[in-house]
Amino acid sequence: MRETSPATPDTIGRTDFVLEQLRGGAVTAVDVCRSAEISQASFSRSIQDLRSRFGESLLSLARVGGQRAPLYALARDVPRCESVIPVHRVDESGRVSSAGFTAMLVPRGCATLRDGVGRLFDGLPPELHHAAPAGFMGRRLATATHAELGLPPHLRDWSDDHLLTFLCNRSSNAPGNLVFGNESLTRLLRERAQPVMTAAARQVDFPRLAMAAAAEDANSAQVGGEQPKFTAAMEDIGHVLVKHARSDTRMADLLHMEHLALRTLGDHGIAAAATHRHEFGGMTFLEIERFDRVGRTGRLGMISAGAYDDEHFGSRDNWADFARRLVKAEVLDEAAVMPILVQQAFSQLTGNTDTHFENLSLMLDAHGEVSSVAPAYDILPMCYAPGSASGMDPELKVIQPSVGRIGANPAVWEIAARAALAFWDAASTDTAISPPMREVAKLNRAQVAAFVEPLLPPPATEAPEPPAPSRRRARP
Repeated sequence: MRETSPATPDTIGRTDFVLEQLRGGAVTAVDVCRSAEISQASFSRSIQDLRSRFGESLLSLARVGGQRAPLYALARDVPRCESVIPVHRVDESGRVSSAGFTAMLVPRGCATLRDGVGRLFDGLPPELHHAAPAGFMGRRLATATHAELGLPPHLRDWSDDHLLTFLCNRSSNAPGNLVFGNESLTRLLRERAQPVMTAAARQVDFPRLAMAAAAEDANSAQVGGEQPKFTAAMEDIGHVLVKHARSDTRMADLLHMEHLALRTLGDHGIAAAATHRHEFGGMTFLEIERFDRVGRTGRLGMISAGAYDDEHFGSRDNWADFARRLVKAEVLDEAAVMPILVQQAFSQLTGNTDTHFENLSLMLDAHGEVSSVAPAYDILPMCYAPGSASGMDPELKVIQPSVGRIGANPAVWEIAARAALAFWDAASTDTAISPPMREVAKLNRAQVAAFVEPLLPPPATEAPEPPAPSRRRARP
């Protein structure tokens, strides 16, 4: 087979040569001018010609990696999405503004522009992974929308393009304050006009919504240990996530204990999601106020530790080391990451075995930069949760804490221990919790007290009394 020589400006027109370069990935004007041996003016004319052919699909990305020279790239089409997807930001007052755009590139990868700064990614950017549907509710969304949007019915079969198609059309209620695509923004504005649920309606609407969720996902409680849930906009407390279980079951016990765990963390200086308990129609409901929402329409930026770590560190090992990476990278200081360390230690002392990177998040400022650790959520004694495969309740054994990657850190263990002891005290006396669980709570309280005693700061001692004045005479 005869070899073909690479395309050059001598074999094809200069504009077509520039197009060939763009089809290979993002390029700078300097790179193209050097390889094509053309002037900056010729390159600019070629870009103008291409822009007339490709319109907004020909991207100009400013300040990528801090460089002054812009990068040029071609956006590729994704089904049911704009070629260049507008990204909208909702502020605390509910007002919507442009945050930039997201675009899938030819031949691969993704580009974003946020507040005038461009970035390139091999896959999807972290904010899209954070907004992606997942778990119990994600499966419900996939089932409900796959036919209309032309997506596979199961999340496990979704590609990056499938996820982008979903977000461009259904990201109106995604976590955080970003909305992807104009269709999603339209849905958001329409949803604002819908009536909210009154406090009195909880008694009827919560059981109805729970039954609807169960009907859409009959195996939800047995898949990955995930807790069935739904969202609602309440007249009295705003946007909530509602977990539910049949009363007098192990999962109902755990919902009560999640309420107590978050409350005791808050009582001991660690910001935690506010929760409320209800018993309606033979069911237990845990109503969790969304901390990424402000009032009826306002929103706050946030990102999961998983999405952030994947982009910046690539470790996903444990919360304590994640906190240390944030400090080392000067994202947050040591005082600001203390809540992460305390949550890790508290989890050890309360049997929370579910400390994965989606159960920890960071709050973002108006420009999408990390500002603080998000309030604690999804912290409860998961060591007692029904098995994901068998659905059977595990034995109520006394927990076995570990120092893990926290090590000997008295400042951390002191806060975590006080909160954990208060938690087990509350769980052992809360009559909404079953008697067997209350009994193991008493044993766990004693176990925690013995475990942390060597890790705590030494008790303060009283200052010694000053020595009595000498009765000896001074020498003359």
